[in-house]
Amino acid sequence: MMNTIDPLSDDALSDLFRISDSDTTRIIKREDSRVEFKTSYSHAGMAEYFRTIASFANKESGYIIFGIGNNPRSLIGLKNKKLEQFEGLKTEEFTKNLCEYFAPEIKWSHVTYDFLNLKFGVIYVYPLEQKPAVCKKVYDHPKENYSLKEGDIYYRYGGRSEKIHYTELLKIIDENRNKEEEKWLKFLTK
Repeated sequence: MMNTIDPLSDDALSDLFRISDSDTTRIIKREDSRVEFKTSYSHAGMAEYFRTIASFANKESGYIIFGIGNNPRSLIGLKNKKLEQFEGLKTEEFTKNLCEYFAPEIKWSHVTYDFLNLKFGVIYVYPLEQKPAVCKKVYDHPKENYSLKEGDIYYRYGGRSEKIHYTELLKIIDENRNKEEEKWLKFLTK
């Protein structure tokens, strides 16, 4: 049996929260293909979070960490109403809303992480078995990064979540075709 590390364990998260030797109010980690930082958490930002979640699921997995400032990546933490909103996040309701906008269902988990007497919200997104997650409903917003468009597929490029490019979409299609061929070969050999 394979020994897998829980992506929300202290060991996994402590690696993301390594602090700078020169400034203990900053972390070393930068946004990349598996990590996105948000200064705060708000239910109003749900469409933006959904886009990021879908992009992580379509790539390999990833973390959204709430309570990290931008340039420099300062340790702010979540406080008061923002912390209450994150800690009050109902898994079933959040998943239902996510499924309203994306299919297939995306698996995710969340935790409040205590670090240096501050609290951070962390959402971990698992990679999809059957890619891609496709947006199935429009959500219009004056700010483009808060909008969702039906038929769009989001993918993680470096530290950005954006519409998938041809090369990555073709790779996903080829992977799906190979998985299907393997299933048929196993079936036929039985």
